[in-house]
Amino acid sequence: MPSITFDRFDIGLDRRKGKASSEPNRLRVLTNAYVTTGKQIQKRPALSFVAMLEPGTKGLKAAAGKLNTFYESGTITHANALFAPRKLPHPTLSQAISRIHYCDSFAGYLYAVAEYADGSIWHHYLDDDGAWVAATAYSVGTYRRPVAANGYRYKVTAIAGSGTSGAGEPTWPTTVGATVVDNAGANQITWTCFSSYVQDANCPQRRPTLKAANKIWCAKDDLVRFCAAGSPRDWTSASDAGFLPVGRSQDGSTDALALGQFQRQLVVFFADGAQVWNIDEDPSLNAIHQKIYGIGTRYPQSPASFASDVFFLADAGFRSITVNSQTDNFQDIDVGSPIDSLVAVSGTTPMALYAPGFGQYWCFVGRTAWVYSFSKSAKLAAWSKYIFQVDIDAIAALNNKLYVRSGNDVYEIANGVYSDQATPIEVAIEMAYVDAKQPGILKQFWGADFVGQGTPQLAFRCDSNDESKVTQAYAYTGDTRAGVLHPVEVAAVNIAPVVMHSANEDFRMDALELYFNPLGAM
Repeated sequence: MPSITFDRFDIGLDRRKGKASSEPNRLRVLTNAYVTTGKQIQKRPALSFVAMLEPGTKGLKAAAGKLNTFYESGTITHANALFAPRKLPHPTLSQAISRIHYCDSFAGYLYAVAEYADGSIWHHYLDDDGAWVAATAYSVGTYRRPVAANGYRYKVTAIAGSGTSGAGEPTWPTTVGATVVDNAGANQITWTCFSSYVQDANCPQRRPTLKAANKIWCAKDDLVRFCAAGSPRDWTSASDAGFLPVGRSQDGSTDALALGQFQRQLVVFFADGAQVWNIDEDPSLNAIHQKIYGIGTRYPQSPASFASDVFFLADAGFRSITVNSQTDNFQDIDVGSPIDSLVAVSGTTPMALYAPGFGQYWCFVGRTAWVYSFSKSAKLAAWSKYIFQVDIDAIAALNNKLYVRSGNDVYEIANGVYSDQATPIEVAIEMAYVDAKQPGILKQFWGADFVGQGTPQLAFRCDSNDESKVTQAYAYTGDTRAGVLHPVEVAAVNIAPVVMHSANEDFRMDALELYFNPLGAM
């Protein structure tokens, strides 16, 4: 008996072709599920509650073996030891932190880029200057912290005589710019309160930031500045710190908007192009390697290294930069073309990362995550769309686990969990209209078998000119081939299966078989 078999879904979500002309392995809808390396469709991992954080912090960044959060003033502690609150006082004002744009470990300490309520952006380095010690001579310009660290640095701005600290620790001020006199008298020291921000005037204090070649790199206008090797507070030292004149080599827009890393090279993104630079601890070895025309990004948190490429979100959709194996030249690839028509940013801040636990590129745009699954050995390259019912404020990957923050709640996105807390995960799969390679022939579709796991609901669209024409949905369970055949009562030229699943259980679709009889030409 003639039949149509759906058992390979390796192209995933793909809207490049029309609904009546796509192949069976191109899915018109793939929501809250992804394509596995076995070419099956699997329900996405779910939100598993981890902790409700104490109020007052923002952000979620993985560094130094912790999930780090950030706050501006006072003292905050987290009961859950997985989280480490980091204090980033504003350099001059009392301003709450609104967003964390970057954080990574550098030489054993955290380097972070914070945006405050007034819109200002400041770079911070949370190094340890060493604790204040009694009866010790200090010189002007020396920094110390209190014995019990409070998130501020204190600089010797004036001394008298030998400049010797007292027998007892002073009461340290916690207002930036405030001073305290230590060991008042002939040998007194004046300490001035500073925040942890990077004070060097050449530090760009901008969002696009990256660690590479033992330096911190940051884009501002038509330059990419870099600090001295191993010294993220030093952006000035000659023959060590400096800048890349990226705007001078650009033909279109000259403002550098984002940074990425391709192996040991730096990728500088503009709105309408990109540059690949060879970089080194020795600035004399920095040199532009290649310019890439016509595609760039204005979203500094979207680039991520994945599958030997750099993925990013451009105005036209998701793209990647890779090396042509034949010419050894860099080129941009329209890796996101299957979903270009679906992606909309609309004022949100895209946030992306490589999720090593899943082997996927994830980019959150509001409550939607666009997920790219890739396997060279399995010849898999497939997009999926995940929808969450909570706002996603920050994301982080730590120890091969993916975490998201929504308000003060933190969740792990975990396998083995089948609902987002008490919220069902609504899986939706729609295939293109298929005609069994018999266009114009009316067919009687009379039965269907489902192979997989879980209990989905299956319905069938039967008119490519009228999407409202769809059959009633019926439940299928497991492998139906050994049981009673599920009837399908449709007479149509072509047919499009619709699969839905929302139960709190695992779901996987391995194959779908449709049985039919040709009835003749229309």
